[in-house]
Amino acid sequence: MMTKSEIELEKELLLISQEEAAERLLQLEAEQAKIAKTEKEELRKRKLSLLDDARNYEALARDAKTKEDTDQKLDWAKASRDEAAKIVIEGETFEEELPKVEQIANKRKLSRFIAKYMPFIQVGVLVSMIVALLMSFYGYQAKIERANSLLSEDELITKKVNAFNDSNLQRIVFERLLQSTDLVFILIFLLIIAPSVLCYQLPFVKSNKDFYHDFFYKLTAWERIKFVAMLFGSLLIYFGLSHSVNQF
Repeated sequence: MMTKSEIELEKELLLISQEEAAERLLQLEAEQAKIAKTEKEELRKRKLSLLDDARNYEALARDAKTKEDTDQKLDWAKASRDEAAKIVIEGETFEEELPKVEQIANKRKLSRFIAKYMPFIQVGVLVSMIVALLMSFYGYQAKIERANSLLSEDELITKKVNAFNDSNLQRIVFERLLQSTDLVFILIFLLIIAPSVLCYQLPFVKSNKDFYHDFFYKLTAWERIKFVAMLFGSLLIYFGLSHSVNQF
């Protein structure tokens, strides 16, 4: 049978053991929290790195010179964002970064659709303009002829208006035909004298030294604006002078 002093001593030892166990438990919890914080920081760095890679690929896709290169860079960007989306960090969200993939994909689909059907759209607009102009031409011609038919013989001398007819329309078509013929002869002369210049200007000749490539990838936006404005102004002057010469 234990004595009273022995019982008191064992109780003190048990209390000391409990305090040491509680202190050790606190140490283990602190180490566990530190490890969790380190793992969380590593996951955050990994996620941000993947999102940064995706943004870099998207920037490279915007500067790509071929459709294949653009699609490849966008696919890499999507893969990086998908990988980043798999990394879930408790208490943190990066959802604001994810919709960009859908926006870029939608823009890519729209650009593909426009590029695919643009020739048909251009032909449709051109045909619609020609039909509208012909309808206006013959409509005003009929309106003027009806107004002239209502005039008396005396009024015909002073108020009659001569409407344009098919001969005037034929003259316009003939002028445009001459201009088109001039363009063909210019291309033939370039083919004989400077074939390299002709190849540089033709739109269906694709290389790193053609007009299309230099216009879109070598010139700045401001330089393109100035070039188009000068070209448009030169065409207006050319057509204006051609009409003035034909009137003499």
